[in-house]
Parts: sequence; C-alpha cells; structure tokens
Amino acid sequence: MRVIIKITNFDFDNEIVTLKICRLNSHKSIDEFSAKNTNLSILDFTDHENLINSLVKSNIQRIYDQDEKEGVLDENKPDIVDGTNLENLKDKIIEYDYKDKTYYPLKMKRVNL
Repeated sequence: MRVIIKITNFDFDNEIVTLKICRLNSHKSIDEFSAKNTNLSILDFTDHENLINSLVKSNIQRIYDQDEKEGVLDENKPDIVDGTNLENLKDKIIEYDYKDKTYYPLKMKRVNL
C-alpha cells in the first residue's frame, strides 16, 4: 500500500508533530482528512527513510480505519460465491481479505562481518 503524509505542524517544546495521512489512491484529498498528533519520542530520526517509515508505522491504523469507513461502490459489491469451478466464478466479483507481509528496515549504524 502506498501512503502519503502531510506534516501540518510540529512543536518541539511539547514533542509533538501533527500530520495527515492517507492512501495515495484515496478518493479524497489529503486535506479532507483530520490531522493527528504523534509523539516525537517514538520517531526514528537516523535518516529520511527511517523517519518516514516511523511516521507511517505509528499512524498506519488510521489508514485501515479510513478504508473501513469509506463506502463501497455498488458496482464493486462482492457476490456470494464458493467453490473452485471457474465457470461458476466467471464474471463474479469475489472478495478476499489479503494480508501483506510488512518488512521494515533494521535500525543499525554499523554491521561487522
């Protein structure tokens, strides 16, 4: 899943960054989503990729919640189907909840081989 982030504010005194997050292919603008505060202490500032990864990782549940709240188009509503006969499955809309394995970069500064 590709996501986009928009940092709207940050406060180093209170250790908070405020951001908006959504899927890249969302049907709404990122500005239409509400902003959320994230504590700076849980973010990884070692480099750009780790920072963005930690921002997404700490807010990924919001994207799942957004997907659940978003309505399904009538033409995309799945049919109730079962079996392995391709003739019975032809031209049917089949729903499947695919869980992707997520990989994150390891936090390290040096590797001794």
